[in-house]
Amino acid sequence: MHTKDLGFAVIKSSEHVPAFIEASCKQSYLRSKHLYKKRLTRKITITLCSTQQEWLKAIKYYRWPNAAGVVLRNGDIALKAPDLLVVQAKEKQRTRISGHAMKKWHKQLEKWSTKAVKNVILHEFSHVFWTHHYKTTQPNWLNEGLASAVQITHSITKEEVINGIKERKLNEKSLLYRMRIQKHPGGKKGGLYYYNLWRYFTLFVTNNNLRRAVQFMDEYSKRPSRKKYEHLFKKYFGMTEKEAWNAFIN
Repeated sequence: MHTKDLGFAVIKSSEHVPAFIEASCKQSYLRSKHLYKKRLTRKITITLCSTQQEWLKAIKYYRWPNAAGVVLRNGDIALKAPDLLVVQAKEKQRTRISGHAMKKWHKQLEKWSTKAVKNVILHEFSHVFWTHHYKTTQPNWLNEGLASAVQITHSITKEEVINGIKERKLNEKSLLYRMRIQKHPGGKKGGLYYYNLWRYFTLFVTNNNLRRAVQFMDEYSKRPSRKKYEHLFKKYFGMTEKEAWNAFIN
């Protein structure tokens, strides 16, 4: 077992820990620490999984075999190693690409896996800070929106998100977490679409100032209720949830 002690976390892996992962964890920790203006309540464990068997063991009670990263209930992180992401992506594409195109795609895949893992680490560290300081996962759109907003790259543009909303005539109920299992009009899986929707909505209501979202949660998480949610939404974001939704899509 290989371990790397980062001070705030320990990375554990059955194989060598790539230097960029160590650097990404440090960068992501500092970024979330700056955003939340808080420290972690304890040192966390980051399990880097090199095989699908290691992944399934690490995620324990979660049923997310295809995810790239997960924050456990205790605030620890499970991550898929870049090589595992590459192997799984190749398996998905094996019957669709062949010959010279496959070789070219494999080279692109190596670069993609590194960037994907950096994105996942940024995303999951936001969840770590949320889990350590807020004793609620609600509101889920803000939890996921905040984590998605700190990522460095995104696969769906805001225009695509808005077009999907209008085509399907979605309303503010799209902010509910269960909507991620749906499909949007373009045919992409709901997780990919809705996580981006929540990201853009979070950036919209905070006017690109994510500290507003944290300040909202600092107050809301103490004694969460629907009435308090509605009051604080207007206090921190300047309008009701429905007004914000209508302004967002128009």
